[in-house]
Amino acid sequence: MSDESSIFGLYQIELTAFCDMKCEYCPHPDMRRAKGHMSAETLAKCIEQNKRRRLTNLVIHHFGEPLMHPELGDRLAQIAEAGMTIQLSTNGLQLEKKLPVLLETKTAISATLSMHQWRHQDPKYYFNALKGWQYRTEGTNVTINKAFNAFEGSSEYRLHRWDKGDATTPWDYEKDCFFLRDNWGVVLWNGDLASCCVDCEGASVFGNIHDPASATARTRVWEGCAGCDVIGEHYKSQVRANA
Repeated sequence: MSDESSIFGLYQIELTAFCDMKCEYCPHPDMRRAKGHMSAETLAKCIEQNKRRRLTNLVIHHFGEPLMHPELGDRLAQIAEAGMTIQLSTNGLQLEKKLPVLLETKTAISATLSMHQWRHQDPKYYFNALKGWQYRTEGTNVTINKAFNAFEGSSEYRLHRWDKGDATTPWDYEKDCFFLRDNWGVVLWNGDLASCCVDCEGASVFGNIHDPASATARTRVWEGCAGCDVIGEHYKSQVRANA
């Protein structure tokens, strides 16, 4: 284990667990764990942990729409004042209302525009909206990026299956998943530490950021690893390439 990977790394935090959409392919509408907004105190602990690993960027999305935080400006300013840049993914429904808040934040913000609100339309409508936002934010501290599962010229989107992939894929968890290999994880809105970015229910929770032991906590294999459609698909593509 390297010295760096002995320190728990924040791949992303859950600024809020609330969402203003109910997508049929997303597990969030049926999520049973409690929802809430991350407090200033919990965010301060996340920033402190980020600095332990010498990280200068904080990703603020997980299972929720980050722009729905009722104190969004204060939380973004808190991150900016710590000298960190910000990365987030948004469904775009709140973007018109919250864009001034993003523009006023004194740090660079990289925002991925997800395709959720256009999911039943041809991707051309998504790309028209994307280009409109990119034009409006050109030359500012805000950069609007394309969603990973939208492809210009295609007639469909590639929908994420979360942890419901092929549970029979015999991939090497510790070797192939950088969360496990390099000790990355997620901090939920209430400070809980989760081992996986596709764990909606918090089944992989193994600690809390307010516990001093979290500084050197380690992510671990959980029940969703076998069905991971992120690493599982990567593994199968490698097998096909070497066949």
